[in-house]
Order: sequence, then C-alpha cells, then structure tokens
Amino acid sequence: MDEITAKLSDDVKTQVQQQIGEHHATTSNAIANVTQLSRDAETRFRKLESGLAEVTAQGQQFQGWFKDLGARLSNIEQHVGQMTTQLTQVQAEVHQTTDMVQHTMNTGFQSVSQDLDKKLSSMGVRMSTSGTL
Repeated sequence: MDEITAKLSDDVKTQVQQQIGEHHATTSNAIANVTQLSRDAETRFRKLESGLAEVTAQGQQFQGWFKDLGARLSNIEQHVGQMTTQLTQVQAEVHQTTDMVQHTMNTGFQSVSQDLDKKLSSMGVRMSTSGTL
C-alpha cells in the first residue's frame, strides 16, 4: 500500500508539476502577447500623435493662408470701392465738361452768327448806299 501511495503521490506531483509548467508556459505566452500588443499600441499611439501634430500644423498653416487671403480680398474690395468713387467723379466731370463745351460752342456760334449778321447787314447797307451812287 505504501508503494501505491508513493506511486500515486509521484503521479499527482508529476501531473501538478506538468499542469503548473503548462500554466506557466500559457501565462508566459499571454504576458508576451500582452507585452507585444502594448508595444504595438504604443507605436500606433505615437504615430497617431505625430499625425495629429502634423494635421494641426497644416490646419494652422491653412488658417494663416485664409486670413491672408481674406485680408487681400478686403484690400481689393477697398481699392475697387475707391476706383468706383473716382470713376463716378470722373464721369460727373466729363458730363460737366461736355456741358461746358457745348454751351461754349453754342455761345461762340451765336456770337459768330451775330457778328456775321452785323457784317452782312453792314455790307448790305454799304452795297445799297454804294449802288445808289
């Protein structure tokens, strides 16, 4: 009976040691897998942080470009407004000058016409007086 007990005890010890060994191997593999997953996750996290930093920098660059574009458009709008005002003033001056030229020409034509009428009348009078002599 001692022999059987010893044999059973040895078998139980062997099985327990075998199960502990298998459990230890499984646990070691699980720890190695978790460690690798943790490293992989850390690598991905660093890549994401790097990508996010790059996107943020590009966003700031785009924001700067759009601010600059907005300032330029505002400046162009002001220049267009000034040019429109100047064009309106020039149009008014051209209209005023046209009216003045037309008035001057009409006055000049009237004056020349009156002078011509006077001279023709004067010549007609001389002609009639010289014709009677």
